[in-house]
Amino acid sequence: NETKSKKKEKKYKELAPEKTVFFIRRNQDSSDLFIGGSGFLNAFSLMKAFYINPEDIQIVFLDNFNTTDDPFYDLYKELISRGADPVHISNLKKKYFISNAINIPLNWDSPCFIFSDIPKCRKQTKTYNLLNQDIKEYLELKKFKDSIGYNKDIFYYPKSIVNPNSNEYKKFVTIQWRKVFPKGKSGQQRIMGNDPELAEALAAKLPKNVLIRLVNTYQLKIKEQIEIMKKLIFL
Repeated sequence: NETKSKKKEKKYKELAPEKTVFFIRRNQDSSDLFIGGSGFLNAFSLMKAFYINPEDIQIVFLDNFNTTDDPFYDLYKELISRGADPVHISNLKKKYFISNAINIPLNWDSPCFIFSDIPKCRKQTKTYNLLNQDIKEYLELKKFKDSIGYNKDIFYYPKSIVNPNSNEYKKFVTIQWRKVFPKGKSGQQRIMGNDPELAEALAAKLPKNVLIRLVNTYQLKIKEQIEIMKKLIFL
């Protein structure tokens, strides 16, 4: 076996020399990567559990998806696959030799599908503590600025709000604006049909220094979503 392995090394170029390849499949419930986030947590947790530095990881995606539209792609790229940009298997036009790899499990096979806990950690929140640390270190988040000129299909502000970026707003309430996506698709759950009415009612009841906004987060990159949520002050 050792002789065969050496022959393969000579015959094929190594895909990621001195790095660990993470093979990632999509969640069968999603046309994109892992829209619920558990798949990303699988990869992130295993990286931490095996003490693998992100600079030593190369991600290879095994299923069809559009990275341009997938909100989690930036997290995979910036927090895990820092050894090289993630690559889709279809873009590998020839055979490669791989010396070290981990097949990331699907969400229901995952150590963090039900319990978001890294193996051998006492507290479930450990995963998220480490994730927040890496987000702060690697994502280079900007301060989010509200603007009434944003795409009205993504943001909705109560009619009483003239300048959402005004300094008068000291606290922020963000409501996830769930819409049917794609438009016209039937059978979707958790859709609330009166979000604008709810926002208007809250604006009438809450103090004037509280900004209320609806955000259709599905149409935003995960980095933008985090920037928005970081601006929140819990009431």
